[in-house]
Amino acid sequence: MKATLRRWWRQLTSMRTALVLLLFLAIAAVPGSIWPQRNVSIEQVNQYVAQNPTLAPTLDRLWAFDLAVVRRDLPAAVHVLGGLSRAADA
Repeated sequence: MKATLRRWWRQLTSMRTALVLLLFLAIAAVPGSIWPQRNVSIEQVNQYVAQNPTLAPTLDRLWAFDLAVVRRDLPAAVHVLGGLSRAADA
């Protein structure tokens, strides 16, 4: 059991895993820069909806215009994970 956990932790903290997660993060950021965001400019969202009446309702159901929502709990989660990583290395 202990060996399995150690192997899992080493895989999780490997450089390859970090690069793959960074790539996924970069890919996930693309839609937020393609479509206008409601909390940035509601006027641009309304203009996009008027110009694309068939695609816009589908994108709205998929929350494509609400991707740039500020998450207040995200920095705390990153801080906790960083602390866990440092504790495991000690």
